[in-house]
Amino acid sequence: MRINHSLTGLLIAALLTACGEPDVTLQPVRLGVIVDSSGASASLGISGRNGVQLAIEQHNARGGIQGRTIEMLLQDDGFDPHQAKLAAKRLIDLKVDAALGPMTSVIAE
Repeated sequence: MRINHSLTGLLIAALLTACGEPDVTLQPVRLGVIVDSSGASASLGISGRNGVQLAIEQHNARGGIQGRTIEMLLQDDGFDPHQAKLAAKRLIDLKVDAALGPMTSVIAE
């Protein structure tokens, strides 16, 4: 399986910006991901989730980001704008370091 290297680069750049200086406690970098995994565009959302997971696994195998592993916190938007807003609020409440998604502009309203 090939991964889109520009997506990987964008993901890593966003995470490095969010992480700032290395954390001496080496807590995982918490990446929130909002995708449709149960609605009308679930095949797109699941593919996107799988691509992010692969990028995370590859970067963790190389030592993560500044020695910190990357942890994905997945939220399902159900292809519903209201559910996507709730998912974003949950990620904010969880204090993720960075977030990606949703996968479609219809849901991002």
